[in-house]
Amino acid sequence: MTIISGKIVKGRGLGKKMGFPTLNIPYKGSLRGVFAGRVFVDGKWLSCALNIGPRPTINDEKVFLEAYIIDWDGDIGEGVEIEVLDRIRDIKKFDSLEDLKVQIAKDIEFVRMCATE
Repeated sequence: MTIISGKIVKGRGLGKKMGFPTLNIPYKGSLRGVFAGRVFVDGKWLSCALNIGPRPTINDEKVFLEAYIIDWDGDIGEGVEIEVLDRIRDIKKFDSLEDLKVQIAKDIEFVRMCATE
């Protein structure tokens, strides 16, 4: 189990445009991949899908932790604590944003199923 804390920074808004708004944290650690996780918000842990690493589909090599909090549309604040739980898959370059969107939906469904077990 890994806990990552950091200050939230404004992203490009691409996740939001695709229907999956994320919080973004600059990340300097060695973890890379897509993970199931939890984020601490309003005194409780909420399930999230995490992408940790570059974003090859949009040709962005900067490393970020991006978290999509499942079933959440509230305010987070400036800082956050995230627990990385299970690795789902490697980061991959998709042929299109639509292909990426389909995979993100599958990743979120996987996290949702894990959270209910």
